[in-house]
Amino acid sequence: MRNCDWAVYRLFVTQTRAYTVQDQVAEVQQSVRGAMDILVRDLRMTGCETAAVPIPVFTDRSITVNYQLSQITYSWVGTNLQRSLTLNGVLQPNQPETILPNVNSFILTYGIDANGDRVVDDQNGNGLVDPVDYVADVAVGANRIIGIRVQLSGNPSLNNPDALAQVAPRTLDSTVTLRNVL
Repeated sequence: MRNCDWAVYRLFVTQTRAYTVQDQVAEVQQSVRGAMDILVRDLRMTGCETAAVPIPVFTDRSITVNYQLSQITYSWVGTNLQRSLTLNGVLQPNQPETILPNVNSFILTYGIDANGDRVVDDQNGNGLVDPVDYVADVAVGANRIIGIRVQLSGNPSLNNPDALAQVAPRTLDSTVTLRNVL
């Protein structure tokens, strides 16, 4: 093989790898954004038109919310974020469903209203409601939850070693006010 042919071949291989990595970046970002949109929508609807207790039930790796005739649970199981839908007390077919594979982290923190003023309490006393004011599940206690901060991070597909080596996890951070709880 001549040097010119070799150079063209190397250029082609390099460009193909770069395209594959960029494609994986876009796929991870789109997947994390899609999962976050579904999760935030369900959290925002918590307590809407339901006789059930509108307060979310949670652990450090899952959260369950009720609205209308639905009960929805999000769980981080292994490396997957799963969503389970129960209607009228019946788990729906094909549940739970994985809404995001290759999850790197799923962090839930809670804005509480201990004094009943319908505003997230200023935990750090700086006069602002900021992400630091959202507390871990163990710190909620008997306080009323009025907001949830969700941090969701996903990795590229595990079957692409180039992307795994070159693409950092993509993370989204969203804060939701539980408007139907207020």
